[in-house]
Amino acid sequence: MAKINILSVQMHPVYGDKTHNLQKAKNLVEQAHINPDLIVFPEFFTTGVGHDVFEQQAEEEQHSETLKFFSNLAARYNTHIVCGTIIERDGDKLYNTSYMIDRQGRVEGKYRKIHLFNYMGGREGECITPGEEVVVVNTDIGKIGMSVCFDIKFPLHSRELMKKGAQIIVSPAAWGSPIVEEWKALNIVRASENALFFVSADLCGEIPYYPVPASGNSAIVNPYGVVLDTLDKEEGVIFAQIDLDEVEKIRKEFPVESL
Repeated sequence: MAKINILSVQMHPVYGDKTHNLQKAKNLVEQAHINPDLIVFPEFFTTGVGHDVFEQQAEEEQHSETLKFFSNLAARYNTHIVCGTIIERDGDKLYNTSYMIDRQGRVEGKYRKIHLFNYMGGREGECITPGEEVVVVNTDIGKIGMSVCFDIKFPLHSRELMKKGAQIIVSPAAWGSPIVEEWKALNIVRASENALFFVSADLCGEIPYYPVPASGNSAIVNPYGVVLDTLDKEEGVIFAQIDLDEVEKIRKEFPVESL
């Protein structure tokens, strides 16, 4: 499959209200009236951002309410879903984990966020354990590289995904900054420098316990750095039909080892 339909969801979660946030996510997809091959949701979209709610609402993978919810949604829409991130409890550790669900509702890949946000007042590492593995998921729509929010600041992370064959990088995010231009620029650069599609899904609106609101500006960017669709700071969805042949064309002209 070369041409695929991508839907990215931007939303403002209600802090600590998982039931409400899951229903809102479902409603935003239904209101789009699009038949996607891939849906990407934001980081922390079920809980909001805060250490207390992370501890209270962490989920074990085998008993995850969120995974069950999106497993049913993926099967209903016959689509792949990147479940934003879920606070995954594994023993006595918490991970900020992004799951890829296939069209049948099965988990086909997971990525535990490596680069935690411990800067400029961020304290993610105080309760979240960093992951260790760079993950590319081989799906029936192509090879999808997994990243989460602050990973975007580390170019070697995206480069490693590209070297592992990624044709698309997905980036659930809860990016908050008074300088939105940085976020917008990084989306474009990560796509262009690695000759692939970059798809981000960011939170929007105020973030409790954080000094600035979420940046919004979710984007779908093609391998030439062209923004195919984006939002400002409102809730909603963005959509693009992409052609993975564009990735292969560039990589024939500029082999991976030369990029």
